[in-house]
Amino acid sequence: MLLCGERKADLKKILTNVNILAILVGGGLMLMRLKLPAILAGTMKSVSVMIGPISMIITGMIVGSIRPQQLKRYRRLWLIVALRLIVIPAIILLLLKYSGAQTLVRDGQTIMLISLLAVMTPPASTITQMAQVYGQDAEYSSAINVVATISCIITMPLLVALYLH
Repeated sequence: MLLCGERKADLKKILTNVNILAILVGGGLMLMRLKLPAILAGTMKSVSVMIGPISMIITGMIVGSIRPQQLKRYRRLWLIVALRLIVIPAIILLLLKYSGAQTLVRDGQTIMLISLLAVMTPPASTITQMAQVYGQDAEYSSAINVVATISCIITMPLLVALYLH
C-alpha cells in the first residue's frame, strides 16, 4: 500500500498476488505430497539456485552506485538501520534466549539461531527494485540497503555471539 500509494488494502489484489498464489500452490502440493514432473522440478531448481547470486549482483550494483556524500542527505537513515539491525534483533534475541522455547523441540537452539539470523539480516535489494517500479525514492532505499548491508558485517556476529553465550 505504501509503495503503490493506495489508501486501503484490496483483498482481491492481495489474494491474487503471484507470490501468495505460489505459496498456496506450494503448500497444497506439500500437504498432498504431490511431486512436480521432473522437467518442472528441474527448471524450478535451476531458477532457485540463481536467486542468491542475482541478489548479490544487484546489491553490489547498488553499493557501487552510492556515493558517500549521498548518505548525508538522509537524516533518518541511521535510525532506520539501527532499528533494523540492532533494536528489533536485540528484542527478538532476548525473547528467544530467555523464553526457554529452544528446549521444546530437538535442535531448538539451532532453530532459534536460524530465526534470529532471519530477523537481523539487512533489507533485501528487492525493496530498491520495488521503489523503482512504483516510482518511489529508490535512491533512499538504496542508501538504506547499502548502509545496512555494510553495517551487518559488525552487527550480525555480535548478536550471534550474544545469543550463543
